[in-house]
Amino acid sequence: MLFYKDKLNKDINKEIFFILKETKSQTDVPQQKIANLKKLEKKLFGNNIYSNLYLGHLYYRSGKYEDAVNEYKRVMESKSSPLMKQNAVMGLGYSYESLGKYKDAISVFLKILNDKDISNKEDIYVSLGRLYEESGDYKSALEKYQFVIEKFPNIRNIEEIKEKAKSLKSFTTL
Repeated sequence: MLFYKDKLNKDINKEIFFILKETKSQTDVPQQKIANLKKLEKKLFGNNIYSNLYLGHLYYRSGKYEDAVNEYKRVMESKSSPLMKQNAVMGLGYSYESLGKYKDAISVFLKILNDKDISNKEDIYVSLGRLYEESGDYKSALEKYQFVIEKFPNIRNIEEIKEKAKSLKSFTTL
């Protein structure tokens, strides 16, 4: 029985690899490939959380944000590693953002900030700033950007964040 499950896990991981390798652009995910991955996953008696995470990524890349949300939620509800959950949270937040559900995205990101195992807090704060900005809460957006500037001055896109903060500062003082 264990051999059977191990073989299925290898098959699923191989299918994921080939899907990602064959995907030429952000939206060029063949639907047949996703269907094949789902069939392989159903052969397992339990869930393969890796396939849920990658299905979420594939659905997101192909613009199927509701399907991505469902897959990411499955990962978050599982007993997966903190890193897997962190990836799922980021995907879930981005999926909600793409659906225009800014409050849901903000809620997801705020919730994970309390997790001590989180390794990319700066990305979450930047995302929160962007989400607040997109939802029209410029004061909160400015606060998040200023927090990033103060606490994470060496991140890769700090100059863009400084520009956003500067423009929001002049905008919020009008």
